[in-house]
Amino acid sequence: AAYFLAVHALKFPQWRWLCLLLALFAGYHVLFMLHGRTGYVIIVCLTFLLIYQLFRWRGIFMALLPLLTFGGIIFVTSDVIQQRIGHIPKEFQQHQLGDGVTSVGLRTEYLQHGLTLVRQSPWIGHGTGSVGHDYWQFIQPEQRDKHTVNLHNEYLMMMVQLGIIGLAVFIYLFYVLWRDSERLNDAYIFMAQGIVL
Repeated sequence: AAYFLAVHALKFPQWRWLCLLLALFAGYHVLFMLHGRTGYVIIVCLTFLLIYQLFRWRGIFMALLPLLTFGGIIFVTSDVIQQRIGHIPKEFQQHQLGDGVTSVGLRTEYLQHGLTLVRQSPWIGHGTGSVGHDYWQFIQPEQRDKHTVNLHNEYLMMMVQLGIIGLAVFIYLFYVLWRDSERLNDAYIFMAQGIVL
């Protein structure tokens, strides 16, 4: 939403100030109010995409230092962001020591087990909807409370179910969407590429 509103502010002058204000509110919501950390990665990627779309690589290089400075200031002055980012190594360590179930720990475990499932059938995978069944068969009885049907990583899910071939087709779909976005009108090129990213 923050990205779409920023694009509207740039491309539709009659709504510029309203869209810019709403984009700032949406960005604030992602940075300071949401509990997840994925939004941080997405907002950074979309910010760099917007700069690239407007100014190409030269703009990225020119904006890099100001953006890193701004990001550093936000990190240093925000207890919320410091806490959320700072918890990543702690959660990983907690998981390694077996001191409890954490978000980072579970995702690490899902990644390890998922890659093991991929190695069992790398090219064509285990079949659509197979994650829950195969994960249950794979994990130890004492880990059954951590059973999942969702590995929390779409690319890993695709490889477990459809193998490397399925993942390649999935990535090719993104390429086609990106390529064909160039056929759209001005602002909609930006928005279509933002959705793909």
